[in-house]
Amino acid sequence: MGKSERLMQLELLLLSHPEGLRRAEIARRLGVHRSTIGRYVDQLKEKVELWEDDYTIGISPDESMNIMK
Repeated sequence: MGKSERLMQLELLLLSHPEGLRRAEIARRLGVHRSTIGRYVDQLKEKVELWEDDYTIGISPDESMNIMK
């Protein structure tokens, strides 16, 4: 699986968990190292608005409504 596919998976994963997910959980689900998630999150931030609270990451509610349209 390539990087672009994982970024898409990350976006879908966060959309399906509006409460957000911890980096470790995201890494486990995508099958990558936690440090890789940091880079993916930075890249995804260029496309959609994300929120971060401690170690939890999610897609902003307003953004998720725009994506689903």
